[in-house]
Amino acid sequence: MNGGIFSYVMLFFLFYMIFSIFTMQKKNAKNKKMLGILSKFDEKDEFFAEADEYISTEKDPEYNTKLQVLRLWGYAYYEEDEKFREQAAALNLNPIIYNGNKSNISVNEDSFFYLFLAIPNRLYYRDRADLRKVLADKMAEYDSAVGSMMLKAINEAAEKFYTKTDDFGKEFFLILVNGEYSGMTYSKQLIGLYKQSAEVFLAKLAQDENDEEAFNGYLEDLKSFEQTRLGRRLISELGVVMPAAPAEEEPEEAEEPAEAADEEAKEDEAPEEQASAGEEKE
Repeated sequence: MNGGIFSYVMLFFLFYMIFSIFTMQKKNAKNKKMLGILSKFDEKDEFFAEADEYISTEKDPEYNTKLQVLRLWGYAYYEEDEKFREQAAALNLNPIIYNGNKSNISVNEDSFFYLFLAIPNRLYYRDRADLRKVLADKMAEYDSAVGSMMLKAINEAAEKFYTKTDDFGKEFFLILVNGEYSGMTYSKQLIGLYKQSAEVFLAKLAQDENDEEAFNGYLEDLKSFEQTRLGRRLISELGVVMPAAPAEEEPEEAEEPAEAADEEAKEDEAPEEQASAGEEKE
């Protein structure tokens, strides 16, 4: 009898493992498809064509919603403002918040990165406070579900920076950089990105206050962050003025043309961007 029960238990776990592997493979395939679409982001027409096709055919509500968020980001970036309003109004975030009775937020934090930081920051850069409010009103519908997210707190601090109110978000950004964020929910894989983003805000505040010492304290991290696509964009959007790179000294001996061309080719090889579906994921 006991042996029979044990066999049934083992059979159950075997089927469960097979099902889990199958589900993971399907998710990996969908993630790969999404990243493929995102890789076309610089080609506006191609990106929107592939995003539209995916949204019209993908039956999984979770991944369909994730693509709608990416399309919303595209509308903000490419200044398709009426389409932005329409997409924001139609957006239903429940599929990336809930998985049955369980929270689905942790596996979809990349989408919330766009909703709480990347998109509002782009709209700040474009001086479109009206569209930031459109998005903020949409996100307010989900306050009870996302209230403890670090990204929501970042968004609230960033809004103080955008509107030049209260302390411009400085206190929170310092808390984040110093690692004092107990009680908030966040992805361990993305916490480094959040801290780097906070440092950009703090560096801009230091620059505006002519606090050279504080600015220089963030400078090395900013230089590193600037090597990524996301970092370059955030630094540019917030208006941080980076010091010019020192001019290279002339070589003591002239290089042969072939050697010089080879060195130029090496310098032109940009490092691959560090992105999670939360970056780009842009």
